[in-house]
Amino acid sequence: MTNIEYMAKPPIITTLIPTFQRATLLERAIRSALGQTYPHLQVCVYDNGSGDDTEETVRQLSSADQRVKYFCHATNIGLQKNFIQAMERVDTPFFSFLSDDDVLLPRFYETALEGFKNHPEAIMSATTTLRMNEAGIIAGAPLLKWKPGLYQPPDGFLSMLDNGHPDWTGVVFRQDVIHKAGVLDEETGAPSDLDYLLRVAANFPIVVSTKLGAILVSHPGSYSITPNVFTSPGWLKMIENQTKDERVPIWVRARARTVLTKQYIQRIFMTNGFHSIIDRRWHNSQEAAYVLRCDHGLWIRASVLSAASWACENLPFAHGALLTIYAVRRLLTRFKQRLLQRQFKSYASYLRICAPNVN
Repeated sequence: MTNIEYMAKPPIITTLIPTFQRATLLERAIRSALGQTYPHLQVCVYDNGSGDDTEETVRQLSSADQRVKYFCHATNIGLQKNFIQAMERVDTPFFSFLSDDDVLLPRFYETALEGFKNHPEAIMSATTTLRMNEAGIIAGAPLLKWKPGLYQPPDGFLSMLDNGHPDWTGVVFRQDVIHKAGVLDEETGAPSDLDYLLRVAANFPIVVSTKLGAILVSHPGSYSITPNVFTSPGWLKMIENQTKDERVPIWVRARARTVLTKQYIQRIFMTNGFHSIIDRRWHNSQEAAYVLRCDHGLWIRASVLSAASWACENLPFAHGALLTIYAVRRLLTRFKQRLLQRQFKSYASYLRICAPNVN
């Protein structure tokens, strides 16, 4: 698309890309947005005071394609605030969030807009994302469990609880959602995206497609998998948000509390607990046991975690045995994922197609 062709029609969709010190990955993300089959969009990059070559990277892309716009904070204002400020500045009928380490597949916006066209009452259109690491190993695609089509509230909300939630990299929102549902809740922290998706689906119609729209890329620096991230305050605030909304039937709120609390406890027990033991982060595992015992009265789980942590720290064979158990567990998981790998392995190459040329 030439600049003249772009200027002839204003953008319909804004791609919001908050970023911080990931210039190379950011370039890949921007290129994936510019490569859409639906061209009437703008890509707005919100730099959280990176202080590196992020600005130069974006400027080069912007000079070649006027759809790319750059905004930079003087200092790092925090992850959630950067997302919120980007959201508040949307001036197009539709928008989506693109994490700086993820990529959009070429027909993402085309597919999402098709959902809105078929179901104009929907305030959110979700496509399927592949969860994949940089090596092309596919971990899952949650929306493949869903039945495609329109979900009236609270059916979409309940389906998120039962079948897994969309990854918002593969979601397009109407701008109206900002006025009807507000912006992200900064207090929810890490799960602010899930909190927002749940709040929207609890009150408004959403449309879902099982067509692939994006790739959620995991890597050692991914915010969602960074070790030693205690999610307690954010998850508790998210649970509170989902259970205090009086517009939602009380039985739906009760189910949300049950499901989300169970997921929250499991994250503390496994992710913050046993995964810390695997990585020999003994203090973190004991901290997880303390939270389970003192904040939630789960004495049995806390005792199991404390005992496992002590044994693996002081008895080398115990840590070796736990590593073996986890290795077997990973093999079983890989076996379950083999079908997805066969079905979607060609998409791994798309990460390389969007990657910048490095001399």
